[in-house]
Amino acid sequence: MHWNKKALSVIGIAPLALSFFLAGTARSAEISITNELTKSHMEAPGTAAYFVPADGMSPSGRFTGFVSETRGIEFIVANLKSPYKEISEAFTESTLKTRGLELGSRAELTINGLDATLLKALHVDGDKKWGKWILLLDSGGSTIVANGMFTSGDGDAARDIEAMIKSVVLKNGAPAVNAEAPATSPSDADKGLDLALSSGSVVYTDEKMVNDDDDKDD
Repeated sequence: MHWNKKALSVIGIAPLALSFFLAGTARSAEISITNELTKSHMEAPGTAAYFVPADGMSPSGRFTGFVSETRGIEFIVANLKSPYKEISEAFTESTLKTRGLELGSRAELTINGLDATLLKALHVDGDKKWGKWILLLDSGGSTIVANGMFTSGDGDAARDIEAMIKSVVLKNGAPAVNAEAPATSPSDADKGLDLALSSGSVVYTDEKMVNDDDDKDD
């Protein structure tokens, strides 16, 4: 999938149809999940995080994660060097809002005994809207950040991305690395927030949407 600015402008963006964006941020009770590593799991290379890819998704050749060109879904994964508490505390409703994300819900999870947070947000850029389901997962001194992105209003994609997030299994031994996101911020917390604003082909800036292969001076 290669989403340039022209391609994005003609993708049908459905109106927001997700009820969790009504009347503020919803919080749910803590959910406990237990997963076993299966033959269906695939590693996001170098992160030690394994997911069951959603239907039609395969490893991306352009970023760490998975993609479906036909469905228009991306799932980016990074293992940040900072502890989970620092990263999770940075993902506040007000901070996300300053970066163009409207936080709809926040759920505290435990996955195989590890603390995790699932955030469901809407990213608006002009008349374009994307759902962004974000996982923050304690990986023992570092933090897995996964960002699943899809066209707002695509209920099937939303359900598939949530199932993919909740399928995660960690294996020990992979070092934490910096995110795929733009390396313009000094802290891992900021890099994690940058990751929430990025996709494998598009980086969102304060002024415009810039494609990785486009001339940024256009």
